[in-house]
Amino acid sequence: MQISIISTVCYKNKNHFIYKRALELIEYFKNTNYEFIISDASKDKILTSNYPNIKIIQSKYQNPFSPAQARNEAIMYSSKKYILFYDIDLSNDNNFFIKLSNKIQQELETSIKKFILIPFVYLSQTGTKEFETNKNLQILKNSYLDGSRKFVENIGLNGVVMIINKEYLKNIGLFNINFQGHGGEDLELVHRLIANNPHSKKPDDYYINETSNVVANLKGFRKYMAYYTLPLFFEDLFLVHRWHDRPLFDNFYFKKSNNQDLLVSKMKEYDSKNKNIWKAEKEFDFDSYLKNLCKKYNIQNSIGLYSYDKNNKKSNFKSKLRKLITRPKEFFKDIKIRKYK
Repeated sequence: MQISIISTVCYKNKNHFIYKRALELIEYFKNTNYEFIISDASKDKILTSNYPNIKIIQSKYQNPFSPAQARNEAIMYSSKKYILFYDIDLSNDNNFFIKLSNKIQQELETSIKKFILIPFVYLSQTGTKEFETNKNLQILKNSYLDGSRKFVENIGLNGVVMIINKEYLKNIGLFNINFQGHGGEDLELVHRLIANNPHSKKPDDYYINETSNVVANLKGFRKYMAYYTLPLFFEDLFLVHRWHDRPLFDNFYFKKSNNQDLLVSKMKEYDSKNKNIWKAEKEFDFDSYLKNLCKKYNIQNSIGLYSYDKNNKKSNFKSKLRKLITRPKEFFKDIKIRKYK
């Protein structure tokens, strides 16, 4: 299968988690038929590779790091028909690329779809150890669906992890480099893709930009985008985000609040400037969609899609403090919601 896999990195030194993870992925992909491109946006670039299918792109250093800029530079160096965006802190099970190739043959090669959005799960520290030991997705998925948060803290149903025809991506437009730092650039691109390939009418609440750790409670564009990814989760075609510590003070994360506002602004701007989009008449009933998916995939226990056992989810003081520092509006909104529940 003609696939260029693109990852971006911005590390501080050889002891940094991101640098070590890049070395792991180089070793993983070195003997494959895939083209693996790492766009290195670090200030002091020390990452190298001598393998013929591995490309290290010396992309522009920016502070804060711009994933959009780094990905766009890598796209220009890609030589394969399809591009897979694969974040550096993700991992896959042993059958992932077999299942992905089958999905490409079924949906992209037949032109049934123009892109495939791939879900992923955020693993806890315990879940990361569990996955690294046996790479068993069933244990992780069943634990999540049971309502436990011991192994899986949350599920990512909207993001940059996708497989797409390179020429179609260039036609839609690459990542918007107005986004710098954490978040926004991925969802802005996904918005353009689904606006041109909608599964149903754009709902009135589409521009609501709120996250939820309960799938059934998703709102706005995140609820709409979940249509594209949830079936793949049930088919075990998903990636895992390995737990890793994050610095409390990092300019990269301080941009997230601004990027969230910019995201909605860019979404509305794109929709207002392009008239030949959102061509769909069907209404989207998310609750019925969830129930029908569970029935289709014979999911016996789906409580984790509607609620979870809060006793299994440890409170992370550092995470809450980071959220207060970098995203104060979101932090106090969460406090207000919990107060009146």
